[in-house]
Amino acid sequence: MDLVEEYSKKIKQDADELLQTTGLVNSLKEFGEVVIGGSYKYDLMWDPDIDMVVICDDPRTKSVEALHKMVDLRLFQKYEYGDFAKFKRQDRPESYIVNLILPFCGQKWEIEVWFMEEYPPEQIGMDELMKYKLNDKNRKTILQMKKSRAESGYSKHDSGSIDIYRRVLNHQ
Repeated sequence: MDLVEEYSKKIKQDADELLQTTGLVNSLKEFGEVVIGGSYKYDLMWDPDIDMVVICDDPRTKSVEALHKMVDLRLFQKYEYGDFAKFKRQDRPESYIVNLILPFCGQKWEIEVWFMEEYPPEQIGMDELMKYKLNDKNRKTILQMKKSRAESGYSKHDSGSIDIYRRVLNHQ
């Protein structure tokens, strides 16, 4: 295992520890079905972030209730709420997000929790692409690209991981 893979593995271990320490998944289960996705799901972690979807009826109400519960639990340092149903934005689902920020294991972690009525169809497509095309060579290439992105000063918001996944897996 090379240094890039070791770093990714360490970030994933830290993510596991964060999730266990905060009990976040269990706390969110009362609002709907919790699905952990993104780089965590694909075992391609580089940045200290975790992406989740809570599949529920009435995502607006459930997201507000979840935000209140998270604030009451006082497990995170910072809480943000986004309404992308009313305030639409390109490359963002028309839904609601609760962003949780926490210094953990020496890094600033961001947990994005999206509230939706169904698992996003575009995510189903990405899951399928990963299932059939992700191999050891592609994994190493993706992690190296994420490392290069971080070293260049760009963030996941400047150059999204999904774009990296598509370029590598579709050989572009």
